[in-house]
Amino acid sequence: MCVGRESKFCKWLTKSKNILFIKVVLIIFHIFLSDAQQGSPKIRVFVMKALDDQHKPVLTCLATGFYPRDIELNIRCNQTVLEAQTSSEIIPNDDGSFQTSASVEMDRNHRGSYDCLVNHSSLTEPVLAKWDGTYSDSETESQWPFIGGVVA
Repeated sequence: MCVGRESKFCKWLTKSKNILFIKVVLIIFHIFLSDAQQGSPKIRVFVMKALDDQHKPVLTCLATGFYPRDIELNIRCNQTVLEAQTSSEIIPNDDGSFQTSASVEMDRNHRGSYDCLVNHSSLTEPVLAKWDGTYSDSETESQWPFIGGVVA
């Protein structure tokens, strides 16, 4: 690191009290960065037509903007977790946060209450995002409705 060791910086750096100071600064910096990167997920629940069968709706729960990487998404109907759901990989966003989704095919005639239960380390309690009951006809939807609350 200090090749010549005759510079003022190298002499300052090699003193033990200064090394301790630098370690403390680095620890504080690391803590600050860890706290700054902690991001709560933004959640959206929506329904689209299935790609392979335009008559089957697919309910999707999308979570994005969360950090750290680990997250749990569960699509539920009438407060029961649906076993047939499929989850996407957790992928990074450009800002260093992450995104993922879970989806399940629905029976259009079933009139249950659908929601998505999300658990993440940035949350003090799991978040419940409810599906508003509307169907989307296009894949390019500009709205981002968020209906969420804390599960008690």
